[in-house]
Order: sequence, then C-alpha cells, then structure tokens
Amino acid sequence: MKIREWLLGIFGLKNKEKPPEESVKEEVLLLAYEPEEFHLESEELPVKKPIQTEFSFIRKTQPPKRPIRKNPMTPRTLPPILQVAKEIMQANKAVMHVREITEVAVSQNKNLGLPPEEFMSKLSSALAAHLKTQNPIFSKPTNKDGSKRKGIYRLKRTASAPVVPIPKVTIENVSTNFFGKGGEFAVASELLFLGYNVSMMAVDEGVDLITEKDGKFNYVQVKTTVVEEGTHTFSFKVPEKQFTNNLPYSPYYVFVMRDGHHSSYAVIPSDHLSLLRAQQIIKGKDLSIVITRDARRREYKLNGQDINIFIGAFNKI
Repeated sequence: MKIREWLLGIFGLKNKEKPPEESVKEEVLLLAYEPEEFHLESEELPVKKPIQTEFSFIRKTQPPKRPIRKNPMTPRTLPPILQVAKEIMQANKAVMHVREITEVAVSQNKNLGLPPEEFMSKLSSALAAHLKTQNPIFSKPTNKDGSKRKGIYRLKRTASAPVVPIPKVTIENVSTNFFGKGGEFAVASELLFLGYNVSMMAVDEGVDLITEKDGKFNYVQVKTTVVEEGTHTFSFKVPEKQFTNNLPYSPYYVFVMRDGHHSSYAVIPSDHLSLLRAQQIIKGKDLSIVITRDARRREYKLNGQDINIFIGAFNKI
C-alpha cells in the first residue's frame, strides 16, 4: 500500500530489513495509529460501527418520568381566618355576609384576638384573594342581572366523610363555687393566649384577676353562670358594695355564659355598667344583670340593650 510505504518512510523503516514477525507487529502498530482521515481512502479497513453498551441500552429503554399530579382529594390548608369563616358557615348557613361572619366569630371568641372591624377587613381581603386561587371553596353569589353581590360569600358543597355527632354534655348539680373558679380559669386562659400576664387573687373582694401587658395593669372581676333551662338567658348579680368600692380602679367585668360545653364571654368595663345603671337599665340594690342571646349566638343583649361589641372583646382590657 502507498500509505503504508509513506508511513514507513516517515519513521525511517523503508530500507531496513526486518524479520517477518517484527514487520507484522510494526504494521499492526502503524495501522493502529493511522489518522482517521486516511480510513476513508482505504478500502481494506472495515467500517467501524458504534458499540452497543449496556448503559446505552438502559438509557434507550428507560421510560420517561411522568409529572407528579396532586391528588384532588387531598384536604387544603386554609389560612386561620378562612378556616374560621368555613366553620361558621358550616354551622350556620352556606351564604353569609362578611359582617354576619364577623359577628358570629366575635360572639364565639373566634375573632383571633382582633377587633371586629379589623377582623372583618382582613376576612374580606382573604376571601377576595382566595377566589383567585385554583379550585376555591368559597364563591360569590350573583344578582339577577349577573352582577356579584357585594360582601356576600357562599361556601361550596364538598364531599366529606360523615360527621360523628358530638356527645351531649350532661351537667349534674355542681356547686356554684366550682362554676365560679372554672370561669376564672377560663378567662385567665383566654387572656394568656392573647399575651396577657395574669395573676389570681387569693381573696375575692371584688377583683379576681390582675392582668399586665406592655406595662399596663388592669383589674378583672369574673362572674359565671349557666344558661337557664329551656331558654337562652343568663342571670348575674353584682354586689353593690363591691361594685362601688372598686369603681376607682376601673375594673373590667367578664360575664361567663356557660351553655353545655360552650362558653361565651361578655367583657364590659365598669364605666359602661355605671352608665347603664344611671340610665336605669340596670336596677336593684345588687346590680341585676340579665343577658339574652338568639339561638345562633349572633345577637346578645344586656337588660334589652345590644352588647355585641363587648362579646369576646378581651382586647379591650
């Protein structure tokens, strides 16, 4: 071959005699180092085929990865304020105004420690943002002309597991001392959740708790009673002497209304009670206070006067 002779001449092997065996080895060595461009001109060299390896076989036969799809039945995690709205709408009615939801949340002490107006504002913003998400559980009803009803939302029906009913609480004849102390601990617990430091008085002389938050101290008197059978009425008595002696300290009165396993709280400053007394709304030698509510716990009245703004208003202390 011309190529072979040319290469032998380059390496100075053309005119030298080599034993047959060494010549064969040398030829094999030179062919192994032949540049690739000369392979195209040589008709004697076999065409190289790509080697099939085990690795390349696995890569070709491996199935493509499928995108992970979320299970639509997986329960969604709602923000706390929307979770409150969902629970209220499930317990009351599926279509409610944000103001109605706020009133129920305040009456049940589910307003997350926020003032009613702030709670309603944040709830409206959260619901509006939720409607823009994928598969929202709330919707806005429409009027006959197709326009959206302002401030009104509907809770969509979703498939869920059957609800196991909560067993009814049987209340036996328990001493009022137990109810009184239970009410004090319940109020102290609510205040602790809101960041108040609470101290209980060893002797009750018109003040049960002393609270402190941000360097501000306040006195709290707790009155606890159970609902009158077959009604939505709660009756309280405040001794006039204790009430008068503690007026200079401007204490807050927390009326704990116990109905089965549920408690509602009316947080009323003593100044407001004094005003109601001056208006003859509260009468009697001992202050006679009767608080009534509707069946849905949406409206509370003290001796006929609306007190919704005081329900669950621990933030006023």
